[in-house]
Amino acid sequence: MRSVYQLEISLKDVSPRVWRSVLIPGDFTLAQVQEALLTAMGWEGCHLYSFSIENSTYVEDTYDWPEASIDPGAVRLGDLVAPGDEFEFHYDFGDGWEHRIIVTDRLPTAGRIRPTCIAGQGACPPEDVGGPWGYANFLRAIADPQHDRHAELLEWCGGRFDAQAFEVQEVDRVFARLHSASA
Repeated sequence: MRSVYQLEISLKDVSPRVWRSVLIPGDFTLAQVQEALLTAMGWEGCHLYSFSIENSTYVEDTYDWPEASIDPGAVRLGDLVAPGDEFEFHYDFGDGWEHRIIVTDRLPTAGRIRPTCIAGQGACPPEDVGGPWGYANFLRAIADPQHDRHAELLEWCGGRFDAQAFEVQEVDRVFARLHSASA
């Protein structure tokens, strides 16, 4: 019987807290898990990524990485983790976004399954904002009309940004749309 893994993803070193709880099929490769994590968090997916699981590094571009790195398209989530395990997902090596992932459960399932977002909190920081340090500065600047970069950064992010905003139903609609298109 197929199984689905419940993962809790927390973006490290940011305030307010940004986290998601998702269900991911155990037969997904880490490359597919990466796509689901990016969708759940709200990242655009235009940067390199890696996973650190136990003592192994999984990275899509193994050409520039140490010989010990493994192609994430070659391994499946269910072969690597179990409930209670923790691992890391790194996104955008320049900004240095680090995500802590806890495997909270493994559930049996029958039939076709897709990623599902079941809970979360906080807006994903804007792409290319400068990592946790840059994000903190960004939030201070847009909150203070007297800040010298207030208008510039508001324009850069599209006119407004609510760090508390998150809608689980919206993320799940994106998952449904992505996976109905690939069916």
